Amino acid sequence: MTSAALQRASAFAEVDKRVVEILTLSPRMNPKRRRSALLASKKIGRRVHIRNLWSELRTMPDKQIIRLRGTTKQPITTVGERPSITGAAESTRSDDNGNILQIDQYRRDGSLLAIDRLDTRRRGHLGGRQITVFDRKGKAAAQWGSEADFYHSWIDWVVGDRTATIISDSSPVGGMMHGYRRDNVTVTQVLHNPHLRDPTGSPYGLLPPAKKEILTHLDRYDLVTTLTEEQRTDMLESCMAVDKIQTVSNMYEGPVVERIEARPPGQGVMVGRLVRQKRVDHAIEAMALVHEAHPTATLDIYGDGSHSPQLASLISDLGVGDTVRLHGYDADARARFQHASFSVLSSRFEGQGLVLLESLAAGCIPIAYDVPYGPSDIITHGVNGFLVPAGDPAELAATIAHVISLSPRELNSMRTAAVSRVADFAPEVITRRWRDALCEATATKTADRKFRVRATLRDAHATGQGIHLAIEVVLDTSDALDRALVSWVGRKTTAYGRVLATIDTEAQTHRVRALLPYHRFTAVGRGLLDVFMDVSVAGTSRRVRITAAGLEQAVGSGPAEIYATQHGNVSIRLHPGRDRTVGQDTADRDTTPTD
Repeated sequence: MTSAALQRASAFAEVDKRVVEILTLSPRMNPKRRRSALLASKKIGRRVHIRNLWSELRTMPDKQIIRLRGTTKQPITTVGERPSITGAAESTRSDDNGNILQIDQYRRDGSLLAIDRLDTRRRGHLGGRQITVFDRKGKAAAQWGSEADFYHSWIDWVVGDRTATIISDSSPVGGMMHGYRRDNVTVTQVLHNPHLRDPTGSPYGLLPPAKKEILTHLDRYDLVTTLTEEQRTDMLESCMAVDKIQTVSNMYEGPVVERIEARPPGQGVMVGRLVRQKRVDHAIEAMALVHEAHPTATLDIYGDGSHSPQLASLISDLGVGDTVRLHGYDADARARFQHASFSVLSSRFEGQGLVLLESLAAGCIPIAYDVPYGPSDIITHGVNGFLVPAGDPAELAATIAHVISLSPRELNSMRTAAVSRVADFAPEVITRRWRDALCEATATKTADRKFRVRATLRDAHATGQGIHLAIEVVLDTSDALDRALVSWVGRKTTAYGRVLATIDTEAQTHRVRALLPYHRFTAVGRGLLDVFMDVSVAGTSRRVRITAAGLEQAVGSGPAEIYATQHGNVSIRLHPGRDRTVGQDTADRDTTPTD
């Protein structure tokens, strides 16, 4: 992810002949040293600059510090225990279990810069957040009630009144950026990995925990990008995204062979981590089958990981120690593609599969399981590589044997096609794609409208398909209700889903109808889901809870039922594998959960 971000920044800077800034948030980052190291290793170009929040705060004059836009109302109070001067750049306060409750930052002159408290609700116990910045005289200058608000203030200071584009690559930062709405800033979030915890299972499964905050707020970004078209399509079909989502692949900047040399047709290579996701055991099992008909075929595996001992045992048990060789980590492993005839990718899933591009660039024919995401977007089956049904070692072996049996002419033709395919991922090509996507996002961005939404459930009934909802939506604006969806978010899980609703409008009151299909809830286990109305008005998205007016008993059968919480909102209770009678009274159930 970091390499992709650095490549992109350098490409933007080179093509546009402009300075591109990388914003960093770590208090331990020295931006000058880091930039020098990246320049020396040629990871960035000279027009790429690195800025750091804490480095700039430490040198910021007092008159600028007091201009920072804190979100806590003045006067600032409850800044916590003032730490003693330690002479260090940072000090901490922890509880008896080692949980950090307070982090104090200092300037070089020893003056207190900031107090970051994580126990504001009850001193000595984790809970709540309060970040306070001080001037050099020790006076509290600005205060924020969340980490996100603090970062937003610094970004405001960096951007000022300029028109800017911000691209977020990381999950933690991205989870805080959906709330950063500025008319002069276009915010983009890049998805580097699958949007489901198990992308090989149901399209309505659980989200990865680290990405829940991003994926449940996609409407709030000006642009979201995926690395593959397949993933973008899946997200649109499931209604996780409905617009403002584009496919922009990672770029390939590595070496590309100019002359394709002959190589032994039975020589294979595999590069990747030896972990469960990569499913290297399937490649080993496949080579054991290949060995029977092609005893001189080999597969050299480069990489390390937690599964290394098990894989070594498997090789021994299958008696293929001369056929499959584990080499461990090798910094120059990707150079092996230039001498191999074919490569193997047997993963359970990928974000895109950069290793496939590296194989193509070397004229090494990739043989890959057709998994989400990447292989089918990169490989044209039978032209520049081969796609194999996922999870089938026997078919993988048959495909490897087929490649070994190809004539020199056929192999050379495929190698030539493989090298040609890499040109589609060249920096100048992907940079143009970024240009088009960002220009469209900026051109279609609208100023955030301020309006209120009230959503009230007027009717709910169940059929064999699912739960039918009729909802009254009232806006305090004359602007049209452009779009409505009913969404649900796991209260203590990463379950999430949405369905489009139909809209009938009379004056400023809108009758919204939606069906919550039972099959949408079968892959998310047990738990409680809070239900929301997602609306779009003149390009501005809002999410509100749905009031459960008149919902006196639970409605639904099978895996899900809706009920009214003690706070009067609509939620869903999941019952996986359970057949329920429609509208059954819930008086015999556990106490109704609260919001």
